[in-house]
Amino acid sequence: MTAHALVYGGAGALGRAVVGHFRKSQWTVTSVDFAENADATHNVIINPDTASNLEKCGQDVEARVAAALKGSSSSSANLGAVVNAAGGWVGGGLADPALYKNVTLSLSQSVNSSVISARLAALHLKE
Repeated sequence: MTAHALVYGGAGALGRAVVGHFRKSQWTVTSVDFAENADATHNVIINPDTASNLEKCGQDVEARVAAALKGSSSSSANLGAVVNAAGGWVGGGLADPALYKNVTLSLSQSVNSSVISARLAALHLKE
């Protein structure tokens, strides 16, 4: 039986390491990110135009992850692990003209990815 992991942020530095670890342990891995991870079994690419909109991004990622899982073998159709390795850092301060843009980006990278990852776990994680 093959276990299946989902790594949100699977194409970043930390995410690539997590994907690599699971693959070395013979897991099927779905990476969710803005770019493909060639080491992952499946890739769900986030649409950058909707990434900051939690509802649109979440619904899109949720549907595409469900499709990827449906296409998996029956032994890996449910997730054995969900890892959120997404996030980012933005600089600046309260007087920075880009404050609102930076806060929106930070929320999208950290909070939105956590909410979507938790939702995917609730829907697809093996009990």
